[in-house]
Amino acid sequence: MKKKRFKLQNVVKRMIAMLTIVSMTVTGFGMMDSSAFNGVLSGDGLLSGNSILSGNPDLSGDAVINGDVYWKNEYKDTDANAIVGGLNENNKVRKVGESYNSATGPSIYAVVLETQTDAENDVKKQYKSYSDVKVSSSFLEVPSNKDTLDTHNYDQDDLNKLYNSRYLEVYDKKPADGTCTEVAITSSAEFFNRMKIASIKNFNYTACFVNVLYCAKMNGAWAYIYDEKEDRWKGTTYNAKAYKIITDYYKMKKVKMYGLYDTNYLYDYIKDNLKDGRAVPGHFKVLKPDGGVDGHCMNINGILYVKVRYRNSSKDSYKSKTVIYYVVNDGWHNCDSGNYRIQYINSKYITAITSFV
Repeated sequence: MKKKRFKLQNVVKRMIAMLTIVSMTVTGFGMMDSSAFNGVLSGDGLLSGNSILSGNPDLSGDAVINGDVYWKNEYKDTDANAIVGGLNENNKVRKVGESYNSATGPSIYAVVLETQTDAENDVKKQYKSYSDVKVSSSFLEVPSNKDTLDTHNYDQDDLNKLYNSRYLEVYDKKPADGTCTEVAITSSAEFFNRMKIASIKNFNYTACFVNVLYCAKMNGAWAYIYDEKEDRWKGTTYNAKAYKIITDYYKMKKVKMYGLYDTNYLYDYIKDNLKDGRAVPGHFKVLKPDGGVDGHCMNINGILYVKVRYRNSSKDSYKSKTVIYYVVNDGWHNCDSGNYRIQYINSKYITAITSFV
């Protein structure tokens, strides 16, 4: 009965989201070699760094554009339009910018694990004070009887460098930085295009990243702020506004796809999306011992269940617990197959998701 109630809540919430979202769309940029930037195409491909489309261009293809004409004429949005799927403890809609609770840890880099064995060993460490600790693991089954969805991993640093070398002067002269959300969205968008869930003519993941970042800059999801502690200017993407990037990107491409931000029922939403063959960008946070916060957005493509059996002494009966790890594209590697394509992170570090609906 509980599961049925959840399913109904899920459907109702997403129906509301589909009826109320009135944002726009643009794209982002991915990870291939630099030759992808050399061609100058009219409407369906990637334009070179200094080219700008004007008038009313056909945006159905994956073209990189300046976007000013499109945006000034058509984009109208405010924070009041933010779609927030989750409810907090008081059954009120969580507002944009509201803080979250997250798990403590050394840093986000330290809790993203490279292999399935690393995840199993991580659980063993948590139960090292018990006797006879035994660990086994299994994956959630996704379409085609696979352990994970075949999403690609893109290196955030490489994408930032390509953007800064080609498009910094064309747009707002604010360098690409703090773009993990845009990278995760690009990874999902490439997968959805390849799986024909949301097809874009002549899709190119590098063009996607450029346009996604431009969208984020224009709709306020991305901001360039001065960090007094680090004494430097840096970019950041607001989790609660990331849904607008997805909505805007696909509207510009004339494809029916929207973004939805959720803070509750995360495991259920992620599991349902993965079973339906849909990757999900997840927002993760670590509360550091010094009081700081490390945040990172990663594309979720699977779930690893690590079951641990343990007992207090040889005289006691065994107890068991299942620890959930999300399988992710960490955004720190360039890989479309093999070991560096996927990594693992304990589900306790997730704070929100931005799903594609």
